Amino acid sequence: MFITVDITSNSKLGNLSKRSMEKAMKMWQDKTCVIFIRQTPTTPRIGSYGSGVNIVFGHMCQTIAGRLEYGFGDLEVAGNCADNPGKLAHLLGHVLGIFHQHNRPDRDKYITVMFEALKQDAWKFFIKANENHTEQLNKPYDIGSIMHLGGHVMFNKYNITIQPKDKRLMAVMGQRTHLSFLDIKKVNDLYTCNRNCPRGPKCKNEGYIGPNCSCTCPLDLTGRKCQKVVQSFSGCGGVLKRSSGTFSSPGYPQKYPNSTRCTWLIQGTAGSSISLNFTSFEIGDDANCYNDFIEVKTYGLTLEGQRFCGSIAPKEIRYNGSTLLVNFNSDHLYDNHGFQAQYTIH
Repeated sequence: MFITVDITSNSKLGNLSKRSMEKAMKMWQDKTCVIFIRQTPTTPRIGSYGSGVNIVFGHMCQTIAGRLEYGFGDLEVAGNCADNPGKLAHLLGHVLGIFHQHNRPDRDKYITVMFEALKQDAWKFFIKANENHTEQLNKPYDIGSIMHLGGHVMFNKYNITIQPKDKRLMAVMGQRTHLSFLDIKKVNDLYTCNRNCPRGPKCKNEGYIGPNCSCTCPLDLTGRKCQKVVQSFSGCGGVLKRSSGTFSSPGYPQKYPNSTRCTWLIQGTAGSSISLNFTSFEIGDDANCYNDFIEVKTYGLTLEGQRFCGSIAPKEIRYNGSTLLVNFNSDHLYDNHGFQAQYTIH
């Protein structure tokens, strides 16, 4: 899919905005078959073959949700998003045809909208779509989507305006750092990015054949068939297949290093379940576990998981599935003694 991009010559846009937009485009181009073509005097003007977007500098960060079949739509860039590739990638998601998650008709199962905290003229932004909105309903509700609003949105009078039903997902709701696995899959499906692929490998762990005709894997998984975990430079993580065992933060019981991410995939046989107990737990604490945290993907491999941090160990986690992914993340600031966990495959 080719989308012609016409960046305005308005000098206010500036080099910073252009660099941020290029990074935002790259986020989508690296993971999908979408290609953004810069409109130049020598580029053929858009005609009957596709659609495009005018990127202009204005007073708001906004665009119309939904891809135009033909012609140009406008994407307005303002100062509060001009230097943020994640916010611009969100807007490009709308250009590509993806709508907000919080407008799904089934959203009340997953989030609570605090209408009393909204200005009344902002209620229109929270109208639920109808049941025929198949672009979203044929996939799970994705709180970690780059297309989901955060808890503190610009329309509020005070405090939180959106609350996840599971408060341990607060940190990922409204994130603008990466495309979620389902964000990527939506666009790959929407543009049938694998239509020219011959029969490829049978992807495991909910991976699928992507635009490069190989398996596109859930975040933190890799390998030809998505059966391996992304390696950490700290040497931690791995695939755990024994009926029971332990794993811990790198260096435990010494303090863990900064800027580390470790992934463990606990993998049982079909029909099995998994229990997870933390026998020691001391991880940097903050209100919603934004910085240092343990993430347990209790909602499945394709969705963001519950986050835990602080000095109080989580209660035993029982997972009614045969494959559970656990991440440990530390930021670049403080360190603690970490954790030790024991798992059992039933």
